[in-house]
Amino acid sequence: MKALIFHGTHGTPQGNWFQWLQEHLMVQGWQVATPKLPTPEGQSYDNWKTALEEQVPGFADVDVVFGHSCGGSFVLRLLEDNLIQPQKSYLIATVITPTGHGLDELNSTFIDPGFNWEKIKTACDDFVIFQGSDDPYVSMEQAETLSKNLGTPIQLLEKAGHINADAGYTDFPEILDFIDE
Repeated sequence: MKALIFHGTHGTPQGNWFQWLQEHLMVQGWQVATPKLPTPEGQSYDNWKTALEEQVPGFADVDVVFGHSCGGSFVLRLLEDNLIQPQKSYLIATVITPTGHGLDELNSTFIDPGFNWEKIKTACDDFVIFQGSDDPYVSMEQAETLSKNLGTPIQLLEKAGHINADAGYTDFPEILDFIDE
């Protein structure tokens, strides 16, 4: 299996639970790439695509993708543009509309204009959505909209915040139940 893990705004491949997940998957024999995407300087959808192309040649040949925060928005745009067609996409605390938390300008090329949900759904067989019950950046309303448009339930994590290191997520054991199925 081949997987891609995408960090979000102000993130790095070494942040949050990304390395932990990468190591877990690699022990199981997966090929995993966690590219370094330009943020906050130079953050745009086009620049992230360029960074992905440079760091992961043949990235389109992927079975599973994981996106955290704006990394989830990046996954949605890649699906919408038919640049990837994974079997499964994990969207974790995914931004789909402005948040009002000072990151909207950085995230704008990923979320504006809105998403073509039908195109996204035809590019991927299965979606898993994780949302923290008390996420300070991504509202429950955004998760509900994502859930409704993709036709999949929300995996709600109580008191998980933005599902990042600040909320204690340097590992992410809850996701393993959905990967190991």
